[in-house]
Amino acid sequence: MKHFSYSFILFMVLNTIPAVNCFSAETRDPKPGSLLADIKQRLDPSIGGRLGLSIYSTKHNRYEARIADTELYTPASCLKLLVTAACIAHFPKNYFPETHIKLTGQKKGRSLKGNLLIIGQGDPNISARFFSNTESIFKQWIEKIIVLEIDTISGTVMIDDSYFTSPHKPIIWKPRHFNKWYGAEVSALSFNDNCFDVHMKPGEKAYVPIQFGIQPEAGYVNLKNFAVTVPGNKNKLQFILHPDTNLIYVTGTLGINASRLKRTFPVRTPPQYFKSAFETALSHAGIQVLGKESTNQTDSAQYKSFTFTTVPLTNILEEVNQRSQNLHAEILLRHLGASVKKDGSRESGVIAEKIFIHNLGLDSSDFQIVDGSGLSHLNKVTSKGMTDMLAKMVGHKNGTDYIQTLATPGVHGASARRLSHLRGLVKFKTGFINNVQGLCGYIFTGDNDTLSFSIFLNDYSAPDFKAKKSIDTLITFIANWYNKELISIERANRLYKSKDIPEHYLDRLVYFSKKLEGAPYYPGPTGEGRGAKVEPKPLIDLHRFDCVTYIESAMALAMNSSTKTLMPSLNNIRYIDSTVNYQSRKHFFVEDWIKQSPDLVRIFRFPGDTTASRTTDKIKFFKLKNQPPPANNPVTSLSYLPYDKALELMENWSYGKLFLGVGFVTSLDWLWVSHTGFLDATKTGKPKLRHASLKHKKVIAEDFREYLLSRKGKCLGVFFFEFEDKTVF
Repeated sequence: MKHFSYSFILFMVLNTIPAVNCFSAETRDPKPGSLLADIKQRLDPSIGGRLGLSIYSTKHNRYEARIADTELYTPASCLKLLVTAACIAHFPKNYFPETHIKLTGQKKGRSLKGNLLIIGQGDPNISARFFSNTESIFKQWIEKIIVLEIDTISGTVMIDDSYFTSPHKPIIWKPRHFNKWYGAEVSALSFNDNCFDVHMKPGEKAYVPIQFGIQPEAGYVNLKNFAVTVPGNKNKLQFILHPDTNLIYVTGTLGINASRLKRTFPVRTPPQYFKSAFETALSHAGIQVLGKESTNQTDSAQYKSFTFTTVPLTNILEEVNQRSQNLHAEILLRHLGASVKKDGSRESGVIAEKIFIHNLGLDSSDFQIVDGSGLSHLNKVTSKGMTDMLAKMVGHKNGTDYIQTLATPGVHGASARRLSHLRGLVKFKTGFINNVQGLCGYIFTGDNDTLSFSIFLNDYSAPDFKAKKSIDTLITFIANWYNKELISIERANRLYKSKDIPEHYLDRLVYFSKKLEGAPYYPGPTGEGRGAKVEPKPLIDLHRFDCVTYIESAMALAMNSSTKTLMPSLNNIRYIDSTVNYQSRKHFFVEDWIKQSPDLVRIFRFPGDTTASRTTDKIKFFKLKNQPPPANNPVTSLSYLPYDKALELMENWSYGKLFLGVGFVTSLDWLWVSHTGFLDATKTGKPKLRHASLKHKKVIAEDFREYLLSRKGKCLGVFFFEFEDKTVF
């Protein structure tokens, strides 16, 4: 049976999927029916701004779609993908940032006559992230001191964070960032993400100060409380942070019926915060630090030393790529600098990233980098450059581990709820700062391709939520465009989980033909898969059908009990010798589909039928598709019931329970069939025609006789075919 053009199919798709609100794009007209054409039809200029998009197939080594992908864009947190890629390429996966503790001086009794020195080498996870509470790690360290039977340190706790040489406050960040938790200062000694929480609740009565607490309590933050409890439930609190000291003012009012609340703030000078927190932990453990100064040289001699770690590199990469931790990203950048350039500075980290870009064979002009987290607007990348980097990582020796560090929809990270409907289809990293949206990552396809993609939207005028939604809708369309097979396989999996499926093939065929009822009618929904030159449509689509694909899909489902063997069965039904290409497809229903499938179907004859022959114009058909035509047009004979005989058969049905295939003979002299479906006479009463109906726009069961009456003058007759028993269960 002749199939409809791919461009017409996509036209139908575009009118059944809601339009994406998007952006401006390049003016070159893409090929109709291509992915790029589909994308551009979803771009809405009302969003405003500049869109850069790039999608690359690592299986076929080609760009699938590109929009302004060589222009520079602010990437926001999508830039974190670069520092994490550079780290997993440079460091071993079991790389652990270290913290060293040195006890100097001499032990006399239970007293250490000396100092305790903490040397930080950039461990970002001395916190409660992977442990029960913020003091858990300190307790492990202090246990080492307790084992030495030391309960007093006569000297002081000293700190050394010189492993990172950059200022704690990156100069390329805006001053306002340093008042937000995501703008915490960067240090080789970090405690609790260099942040603290303020917990607040109303006072016990109106017009008294609100109540507050600070966690973790390290004796480092000074909070001045000028906020007052008032009647009602409104929160009108304001917070003022001193730019250089750890002094915070709380003003405003909080309703007495208001809920408790928590706010997180960054500390100033994080090494001192670390020191204060550790001294507090020592005190809680009963270890005194007397703070006495000494000029005795023996007090500087090393007594004991310990090295501590928390979690390996892969865990840190997950924090960056899944939860978008800026501090972790900046610490990683400085680790790169320290390892590659022997200088733990931001600047050296950027140089190390540029070396990584060069070694990966990327175009350096696609990247203008100033930090590791993407917080600065001075960072610029092209969507092509980011897509190329992600594509290169697919083939990297640590590529699989790298991909796993990205967020999984519905599972990982701050964006766990985002794109949850694409779970299993994508891994991604988001990016957002003022007037910047980014989404980068991977799409996994049903034909075992891994697509790298980058989408950047800058300088938009629409609200942030609308811009984000437009990006999400766009990537949803793209992921689904590539995964029609996978989505259908998932539907088959759900169908197979039913407990009421019969065992016998013919009974299963009845069962699954009914299960597909209600699915939309869609002309020519399948092809030879992505990458095919003629019909690059999915090999399977269980969500919409034309009359032939409906029969084929029901048969394939009935023949199998697992999706592992579903596609081979479907290919055997649809292609000669199961060879998946356009030339081998059984395009013509009688000449190919019936006559070339003796192991699947055979003609079922009723009394009064007639036999005729027709010449099928295959030469013209293949020439229209610019495909090599056969040498001759085939002549095919067919036994069928003339229209009047078929109508009489349905009016006086006396054959009991039957389930057959049916084809309707067209008046065209170069083709046999205009429509096909199932004759279902498995229940009492008149036979039903179960088919994918163009008139009703869906798979439907209707009275067979009534359908025949509606085709009077257009249908010359009807032929029937029965299904060979394929019971294998």
